[in-house]
Amino acid sequence: IWVYTDTEGVFMNQPLTFFGDQIPEIQDAIDVVVSGDDLYLLHADGRITYCKHSWIDGIPTRCQSPVKLENTFPAYGNEDVFAKAHFTQMIITGQPDTSLLLLDADGQSVYRVGARDYKLQGIFAAPPSAFPAERLGALTFSPSRMLYLASGGQVYFASETP
Repeated sequence: IWVYTDTEGVFMNQPLTFFGDQIPEIQDAIDVVVSGDDLYLLHADGRITYCKHSWIDGIPTRCQSPVKLENTFPAYGNEDVFAKAHFTQMIITGQPDTSLLLLDADGQSVYRVGARDYKLQGIFAAPPSAFPAERLGALTFSPSRMLYLASGGQVYFASETP
């Protein structure tokens, strides 16, 4: 992954490698999101790698893999809600409450976790009859906080997402 820096909108310098000498495992990455100096990789097995780019000479980019997703909702008890999910895509929401949205395509739901603490903030799921009986294909999130989901050749949206 390369970082291009510009001078007044012109890219004249050679690109820099995002990771430096310590490149995390990326062969099985199925999605990547970047927000400023933060980079998140979603792996095929559902693991997430987080890396913080360093612009300071001598201080390498640091990565944490896997991050520990945490469910602090007492209502779930000892149930590991993340183990049941099959994440196929992720996006990052904007400020003020930056979160990762993880698409559980098979479970027809979206998990929202904190982008820094990786704590579960909620699971968005429609009633079983809302979508065709197939996996969700894609998601995106608009600046106006609308959640869009694709399934069975249709696009659905939720307007009241936190």
